[in-house]
Amino acid sequence: MSRKLLHPLSFLLVLAIAGLSVAGASADAPAPARTSGPVLTSVLASVAQPGSISVSGEGFTPGGDVYVAIYDTWGAELHETRWTTASVAAYGPNGSLDPALGYRAGGRVGEAFAGLCGTAIMVRAFDRQAAVWTNLLDIDAASITSAFFGPNGSIDPAMGYRAGC
Repeated sequence: MSRKLLHPLSFLLVLAIAGLSVAGASADAPAPARTSGPVLTSVLASVAQPGSISVSGEGFTPGGDVYVAIYDTWGAELHETRWTTASVAAYGPNGSLDPALGYRAGGRVGEAFAGLCGTAIMVRAFDRQAAVWTNLLDIDAASITSAFFGPNGSIDPAMGYRAGC
């Protein structure tokens, strides 16, 4: 019986094609979710006070210094900055980590900013102890400066109307 072996170049060609198909499949796979480090979770415009926003974040060093900065939408002009402190962990009885017994993880930040009428902005924060910047969150000028109308478009303050900036 005679056996034919693949030519060495044919074998390398088959191996290269298999490698390309694996690489192509992994390129289409979604990036893994961010599992650690600080992140800004929300930037919300205040309905009660036009020109004001509330910034929230988590994953900062508990009890550590956090620098919150507001930029224009191009990231060029710095509008307002503030140093704040991330929350510390609150444990339940006997050091319990059970949220039902009162445990709250540390590392949360919440700040409010006013006087931002007419500007679209981006917000970013820096965890001083970890030396890490967070993601950028943006908010458009219309949501910061818009008026809040009462029922059926009412402009009566007694019905909830608040003028924009």
